[in-house]
Amino acid sequence: MLDRELNRALAAAVREQASDHEVAVIVLDGGEVARLLGRRRGRGPRARKIEGMLEDFHGAIRALWDAECVTVAAIHGFAMGGGLELALAADLIVAESNARLGFPEIALGCYPPVAAAILAARVGPALANELVLTGESFTPDRASRWAC
Repeated sequence: MLDRELNRALAAAVREQASDHEVAVIVLDGGEVARLLGRRRGRGPRARKIEGMLEDFHGAIRALWDAECVTVAAIHGFAMGGGLELALAADLIVAESNARLGFPEIALGCYPPVAAAILAARVGPALANELVLTGESFTPDRASRWAC
């Protein structure tokens, strides 16, 4: 699960590696994290927690964007919601052929903020709307045909 601690650690690790001028490429390898996405917690008054988590998540996204080296997202298994948004922030996405991708947040009445902001540049506005508003999952093979 992309929680506050993981988002902070990710942002710090990307910044640390990007500050080393010997580093040419940073690879984000979802591995264990990707397999945990999709777990749901109980609902309750979590507005402040969610706000803080989003702040930390956006910090990880900004760290990727600010990196002066090439960033690569390696996807194994599932990259849903925030995991896929994190991958979108990388310069290049490489996924195993059996991976499943998607933005299922719409089923919870939410939209993926990072995907809403940058997905259209990668796949075009009509397809971006379809992916975000339907929450339909898709394969890397299908996604590879969408690149603008």
